[in-house]
Amino acid sequence: MKYFIYTIFNIKQSQKKNLKFIKKFKNLSIINFLNKLKLLNLKLSIILQKNIYFIIYLINKNFQIKKEHLWLSNIYINKSSKLKRSHIRAKGEIVKVEKHFSHLTFNLKYF
Repeated sequence: MKYFIYTIFNIKQSQKKNLKFIKKFKNLSIINFLNKLKLLNLKLSIILQKNIYFIIYLINKNFQIKKEHLWLSNIYINKSSKLKRSHIRAKGEIVKVEKHFSHLTFNLKYF
């Protein structure tokens, strides 16, 4: 049994939004995971689909392993940097806006 770990950096969503989305997808085969992502019309699901297909391509190219033998064991979410911006409101008030980012790490198993 082999393990593969891949990280996607700087996804433009906060850690809290990603946690709600990802709790559903543990211990699934990659094919089932991709089918469930296709049903969801969320911004994060499109990003994940593209990255998972790229990960499958890399594993197939380097190790000659087909996607039917890959399982998604865990997904981890880490905080990343914040972009700090300011926005001018009425009467000259300045409001600070923070844009959050996160990292996603996939653990894949090969059976």
